[in-house]
Amino acid sequence: QFRRFGYRRTTIDEITGEAGTGKGSFYLHFRSKEEAYLAVVAASLAPFLARAAEALGADRPAPERLRTLVETTADHYGHDELLRQHARVDIGTEQCEVFTQVKSVAQFF
Repeated sequence: QFRRFGYRRTTIDEITGEAGTGKGSFYLHFRSKEEAYLAVVAASLAPFLARAAEALGADRPAPERLRTLVETTADHYGHDELLRQHARVDIGTEQCEVFTQVKSVAQFF
């Protein structure tokens, strides 16, 4: 649902309806819509972070590592609508694990 409608337009009812479950089940796993959204974003971001860390940790000259990182970023965000939306949406969370992981990759610059 988040991929189709984005964070703001997606409701808990839509999420649970699509999943074929009730709100009670949803709240057993997530405390809020925001927490569910961040879990989906983290799952989408995990492959990118692995590829980015690999590119930055490679034993190659810095310009080559940077080029690989830029290509990896463009490729991943180009194919993942949720992450493109997430990059444009402020949901009021600065201290979550997703942002911490992104900042850890950014430290290499």
